[in-house]
Amino acid sequence: MLHDPRTAEHSIFAPNGFCQSILRKVEEGRFHRDNLFAREESPNVSPQMHFDETDFHFGVSGVGQTIQHEYHFTNSGQKDLTVSVAGSSCGCTTALLVDGGEKNEITVPPKGSTSVRVTFQVQSAGAVQQTVTLKTNDPYRPIVYLTLRGTVPRDLRVSPASLTFVVDKGAVAEKVVTILGPPTMDVTQTTCDNTAVKVTLTPEKGDEVKGKIEPAAGKSWKLQVAVGEKAPVGEWKATVTINTTHPERPTITIPVTASIRGDLEVSPKSAFFGFLKVGDKATRTIRLTSRSGSMFKVTKVLAPDPKVVDMAIGGRPKEGIYDFTLTVNTSEKRFVDAKVTISTDVPGEET
Repeated sequence: MLHDPRTAEHSIFAPNGFCQSILRKVEEGRFHRDNLFAREESPNVSPQMHFDETDFHFGVSGVGQTIQHEYHFTNSGQKDLTVSVAGSSCGCTTALLVDGGEKNEITVPPKGSTSVRVTFQVQSAGAVQQTVTLKTNDPYRPIVYLTLRGTVPRDLRVSPASLTFVVDKGAVAEKVVTILGPPTMDVTQTTCDNTAVKVTLTPEKGDEVKGKIEPAAGKSWKLQVAVGEKAPVGEWKATVTINTTHPERPTITIPVTASIRGDLEVSPKSAFFGFLKVGDKATRTIRLTSRSGSMFKVTKVLAPDPKVVDMAIGGRPKEGIYDFTLTVNTSEKRFVDAKVTISTDVPGEET
């Protein structure tokens, strides 16, 4: 630590080479004079931050991949522990404290535990390391550094690193993933854990490879990833796995996110009544329509207890429009959290 008596700040050098400046009035409340020794406070009464780990090695990954890891910690002291995210070593790394949600600052009670969720978007090859800085009111650990490190092979690239499909039901959508590797590498297998996604591998030859990869490398493949016409309606995820003979990265995974839009559309998707008083009138209407205008039938409706929520069905069924009017019984105080399940005769959208 460097102390300049002409300024109101002290500078602390972290193990990773970064410099952290602290206001003197903050430092004097935590440390003795010019040394990094915390002020004496009984461990029995002060907050104490204990991590399971502060250095995580993710192994081998690829450019464009997203690495996420949670660093778990506990407040083993007798006072509330305040923790905040002070920053990270680059904009490609984010950190949020997990406490019933994701926050930048939290308070952990004695004996309580939670975690720091760090997300890193790999942007370069070689040995990579990222650092997240936390500030706490633990007198013995006012500043905590979390590191995330690993290796990204320079001679193997996969682009894009993830896929997203947004298509209508019954349509076929296809995207291409390019795999570039060294001359000695082979792709041995490509699979997907969801039968709605089809993968087809095609090696590239000759001029197709030129200009795509460094001279030391010499192989390229095209992986066609397609969402078929029988893909289920709704939002779902899948993972494409590529097995290779690369010594550092034998397994490559590509996350797939799909949103398949059905013909039927619900608006709004939920009915929020807000905070009501006893005796208030509370009515909401949910409409179910066919985007193509086709006629369909509602075959079954599972409604909430009519003593709590009354439901009336109307609309113009011959035009493919159904209205469900919900009225909450406000004759007494209660918390209402109910669900309406509608079944139809539309293939693939029965519920």
